[in-house]
Amino acid sequence: MDVESQKSARPRGRCLDVFLVGSIVLLFLTVATVVVLGTLALVKLRSEIGVKPSVVDMQGTSETHHGVPRPLTAYKMQNVAYVQLTSAELENSTMSWAQVEHGQESSVGDQYRYNPQQHTLQTKQDGLYFLYLDLQLTCTAKCKRGTLVVQIESHRNEKLTCQVELPEWSVSNPVTTVTRKCWRVTRLDSKSQLMGHMVVQEAQDTFWKLVLNGSGMGVFLLG
Repeated sequence: MDVESQKSARPRGRCLDVFLVGSIVLLFLTVATVVVLGTLALVKLRSEIGVKPSVVDMQGTSETHHGVPRPLTAYKMQNVAYVQLTSAELENSTMSWAQVEHGQESSVGDQYRYNPQQHTLQTKQDGLYFLYLDLQLTCTAKCKRGTLVVQIESHRNEKLTCQVELPEWSVSNPVTTVTRKCWRVTRLDSKSQLMGHMVVQEAQDTFWKLVLNGSGMGVFLLG
């Protein structure tokens, strides 16, 4: 047995362990910082445009029942864009959006360009972005169970997927409204064109409808 080689291996092993632990801690702190900054920025934005903030969990989604629809007041900020849905129907289709206008102001900031013909939201600057979806649905009759999936993509690359489980209405479970928020911190460039696609799984003809002034796509530049 080579005693000298064993002695020299121990310090190297300890150094490697310290390096790995340090790298993991640094990675965790970096991710946590981005999530916290993104969440704080979203809360600040929503308070400025007059929308009551929702609770967002660390998994990137939040969901509540029996919610009250809250209208969005348009507010133009250079690094912020928000577009609302224009159709309440649940169907397999490309999603149609619209800017929110308020006097001379628009909900799409100067760092973005919205194309109403192609239903795309283009970013003009490379950077790290906070991308999120607001989905609010209301039960218009005795609603049936279903699943709604909304996917945001750019040039056929998935950027954000949001799935909503729609419960069945009953006397014992009289759910009338379901809201869900999904978000992700992602890197986009000056050629990114965000487009939404809706996939309906067992949710058609269930009497569930999207609430237009409570459903939309938002994005803002983190840096």
